[in-house]
Amino acid sequence: MALALGALLATDAAATDSFKFPAELWGGDAGGPEAEACDVVEPEPTCPPRWTFGADYLLLRSSFSNNTALFQATATNANSIVITPVNYDFGFASGVRGFIGYNFSRDTAVRFGYLGIDSTDTVVGVASGNYAGGNGTAYFGPFLTQAIPNTASIRSTANVSLDVYDIELARRFEIDTEADEAARWDTAGSAGIRFVDSSVSTTVDNYGPQGPSYLVTTDREFHGVGPRLALQGRRYLGERRRWSAFATGGAALLVGSYSNLDTRLVKQDNLFESQAVGGTLVVPNFDISLGTTWQWLDRTSISAGWMLMYWGHLGYSETIDDIIPGDVTTVPLTNSSLAYDGFFLRMTHSF
Repeated sequence: MALALGALLATDAAATDSFKFPAELWGGDAGGPEAEACDVVEPEPTCPPRWTFGADYLLLRSSFSNNTALFQATATNANSIVITPVNYDFGFASGVRGFIGYNFSRDTAVRFGYLGIDSTDTVVGVASGNYAGGNGTAYFGPFLTQAIPNTASIRSTANVSLDVYDIELARRFEIDTEADEAARWDTAGSAGIRFVDSSVSTTVDNYGPQGPSYLVTTDREFHGVGPRLALQGRRYLGERRRWSAFATGGAALLVGSYSNLDTRLVKQDNLFESQAVGGTLVVPNFDISLGTTWQWLDRTSISAGWMLMYWGHLGYSETIDDIIPGDVTTVPLTNSSLAYDGFFLRMTHSF
């Protein structure tokens, strides 16, 4: 995931005057002799380089472009079959995001950031009636798992794990100022490298009272790296500029290796089989965030807002077979995308 540019660089502003520089983005004191000393790109003794750090609490919901966990098949009067997908619904999960960095000057900084979040969901399908005889409901899962006889079941649990690492160099530009030279609008851009480790795994427990039972596992992993660019705009609010609103957008193109391993265990006979594919994968990634910042203390700010992350070709990827009795029907769920959306709460401090 993604370190929003608004969390990259932290402020140091006097509490009694209007803020000339963005909350969360750039160091520098406003008002008085120190403000004039800080009004340069190179550091001065009264406006030295500063270390900054910040942390986010994330409440995000993961989803795939194809969320199908199982297919439900309902037969009526022996001649009508309705196929309905049963989808994962992950809900919201907690995650963390943080950064530490160094402000070379008021307008230039470098940051290292990390984001991590895990989510899980379970879907259960229990067969009823006499599906094979033409009246009843059955369920079909990945790797030829079936729940057709009455009381047969499939339980599918999916786990999604995402770890993102960013190294970025950022630069700030004022685009509008008041008569007192305090910024009303500004923008900042960054360029860097993004590293990603992701895993999407499922465990499918299949029980059949009149046939073999199965335990199926799938694991799709991706490890990639690529360039990332980001841009932020910020508007300062109020006479003392202690409030601001911001919008941030970033994009990356990641190239790396992926592997997809499926295993299938026939419980009664203890028979094990597996199939694996892998190779090189190109993953487009973008993220956006909208939020507001409050300059709580001289060097401490608090932000809150909404964010969205998108990862192409990084989601659940399976094949579900044998939906209609007597036929071999294949439904591929390949190359689906993974997205996260939700809320963040951030604290940033410079020292």
